[in-house]
Amino acid sequence: MEVTTWREALRLLLDHIEPLPTAAVELVDARGRFLQIDALATADAPAFDVAMMDGYAVGDEASVGQELRIAGTSLPGDPPAEALQVGTTRRIFTGAPTPNLTARVIPQELIQETENEAIRILEVPEARLIRPRGSEARDGDTILAKGQHLGPAELAILASLGIAKPRVGGKPRIAHLVLGGELIDPAQTPVHGQIRDSNSILIHALVEEWNAQIVFHQRLDDDSQKIVRALDESRSLADMILISGGASVGEHDHARSSLAKVGFKFLFEKTDLRPGRPAAAAVHKNQTAICLPGNPLAHLVVFHLLVRPALSKLSGATIFGNAFHSARLAQCLTGKANSRHTFWPAVLLPDGLHPLRFLTSGDVLSLVGANALISLEPGAPLPGTGENVSFLPFNMP
Repeated sequence: MEVTTWREALRLLLDHIEPLPTAAVELVDARGRFLQIDALATADAPAFDVAMMDGYAVGDEASVGQELRIAGTSLPGDPPAEALQVGTTRRIFTGAPTPNLTARVIPQELIQETENEAIRILEVPEARLIRPRGSEARDGDTILAKGQHLGPAELAILASLGIAKPRVGGKPRIAHLVLGGELIDPAQTPVHGQIRDSNSILIHALVEEWNAQIVFHQRLDDDSQKIVRALDESRSLADMILISGGASVGEHDHARSSLAKVGFKFLFEKTDLRPGRPAAAAVHKNQTAICLPGNPLAHLVVFHLLVRPALSKLSGATIFGNAFHSARLAQCLTGKANSRHTFWPAVLLPDGLHPLRFLTSGDVLSLVGANALISLEPGAPLPGTGENVSFLPFNMP
């Protein structure tokens, strides 16, 4: 069976995938989705000069010791007041439009109130303390570009632009089959070689983080007929099928053969990933199936290297590859160079990357706090403490 580099495997996978249809949704339902229009400013922002803090609007002639008569008050939401007259000021509050001919706002703590509704200036700050009209955006500017991932801040921006129902990419529907007669529900007590199923919750949580939803889930014995029936039942419901376990080539590994029986053609059947070598992907029409090796660490690696870019493309992202970064290695790695492309779990902290324990790909306890994968090229010597290394973070783009 030919070994495919994970980079080539990703290219083959992404070449097959087409984005899902777009839809206009309410802002509250758009979090985590990818914007499918350019969101443009429809007016200057701010629409007029506004005060940056509470104080008094004054003209160019303002000077220390000068007394000015208070000629009114400007509140947020008021229209801009008439121009200031020489010898006058106007009480103003943060966010309120400044009167015409305002040179600056003097904070209220830098004035002294006098008799007859007047003030005396104690200090004139260098800063104008005014947000000029159009200083944040001009009418017609692109504020959010097509393909932008929509987090809380982006949703707030859309609201400020008056885009109440943005057009966004689809939310991929995922069918998840978990293979292995030894697997039991986490609430049960294992007996006679049984183990609790941790992959189901791992995949469910990862899928939800990456703008997708599980619409079909079954835990199955290593029985080819049952797996084929589950594939037939789930394929009409899902845009992507993820199969946990059964991805190797043993006589009890039925993921590949079951996919072939229902018409899937393989893009690749083995990768250079460590962990994750048995990872495979197959396609049938516009549907994709990805086989994830059964061990939890292999699940995590294959998901982030292959599944998550595929989900991003399905979701309408314009950048859907893996964005690697560089950081200092805070602690050395143990072991020796490997001929496969190794991805080592780590915790990224302010002082650098802290590698976690990597004994076997089945050691789920090694993943506590993991938020990054250190990338070690095939055959490369292990880096030492203080060296810069390439890593893939787990966060959204």
